[in-house]
Amino acid sequence: MSKNKYRIFLKDLRASLSRERKRLASESALASLKQKLSYPKFILSFASMPDEIDLWHFNRELANENKLVLLKVYGNQIRLYLVKDLTRLKLSKFKILEPEDEIDFDPNKIETALIPGIGFDKHHHRLGFGKGHYDRFLSNFPNLWTIGIGFKEQYVECLPTEAHDIQLKEVLLF
Repeated sequence: MSKNKYRIFLKDLRASLSRERKRLASESALASLKQKLSYPKFILSFASMPDEIDLWHFNRELANENKLVLLKVYGNQIRLYLVKDLTRLKLSKFKILEPEDEIDFDPNKIETALIPGIGFDKHHHRLGFGKGHYDRFLSNFPNLWTIGIGFKEQYVECLPTEAHDIQLKEVLLF
């Protein structure tokens, strides 16, 4: 199956998950991430979209500790910002909440990056939306600990990959 066919299939599957299924997965993710990741570190997270696993509670805790880093897309590039106030996020053209008037952040200070996806496989590959933003960004930071985050239903045995696709260090599906 091609990447585009996987995208359509997995986006539809993710959208079909019940509210209860999404809630339980999000609660499990919160508990697991709190246990796994210690807060003295800066963590690149993501602003969950409605069909993605909900990381808002985790992000709020990170923001309260001044450890939350979120990205903003500029053309084909990603810039990072330290986020202290989640109410100051603005909806982008990609329909993603992004930092507004926040503090530029040095990517070299991040120890862990939580990466969303449409699909994940046993080789820690991820399928994104096809714009390559994360792959371009992550290619500059090969030692960054990257964790794909999603629902168990987003797992497939083996995704199609290309030379530019960056393999994650770990995948956590709930």
